[in-house]
Amino acid sequence: MSVVYGIVKEVGGDIRVISEVGQGTTFEIYLALIDKTARSEVPGANTNGAPGGNERILLVDDEAAIARLEKQILVRLGYQVREQASSVDVLNLFRQDP
Repeated sequence: MSVVYGIVKEVGGDIRVISEVGQGTTFEIYLALIDKTARSEVPGANTNGAPGGNERILLVDDEAAIARLEKQILVRLGYQVREQASSVDVLNLFRQDP
């Protein structure tokens, strides 16, 4: 959660937490809308679109849902992705096919 908080704050967003006993907790994340023409005005903004490539990525994340999301993003950017939940399995895969 601290990573998400840092990213949201870095881009000028805000997070609100609503927690009720017996009801659970809701996190509301607010991000500013930026239209495509405004991107060039943002310092350091990539005006050529998202980076992409055709390289292979060996992804390790112990959270299956997060790993699926990360893989989906990377595949859409053109990367070949193999995911694993275990660092030991990743090390073995890398040793077999660096």
